[in-house]
Amino acid sequence: MKSYESFKIIEDFIQQIPDCSTKDRFEEIILRRKPFQQFKNLLVDHPELRQQWFIYKDQQYRDYVKEQIETYDLGNNDSE
Repeated sequence: MKSYESFKIIEDFIQQIPDCSTKDRFEEIILRRKPFQQFKNLLVDHPELRQQWFIYKDQQYRDYVKEQIETYDLGNNDSE
C-alpha cells in the first residue's frame, strides 16, 4: 500500500470520530510534519480510539489485499 493510500485510511477513520473536539484535534495533527507519527502519538492519549483504530486498519488492509487479488487476478491458478 502506498503512503497516500495509508493516509487516506487515517483520514477516513478520523471522519468517523463522534466527538467533534477530538476529531478536530486529530485532523489538526495529521496536517503537521510526520503525520503518521503524530497520529500514532495522539492515539496513545485515546485508548478507546486506539483499539478502534487497530480494528479499522486491519479491516481496511484486508479489503485492500482482496481488491489487489481481484484486480490482478492473483487467485487464478488456471496456468497450472
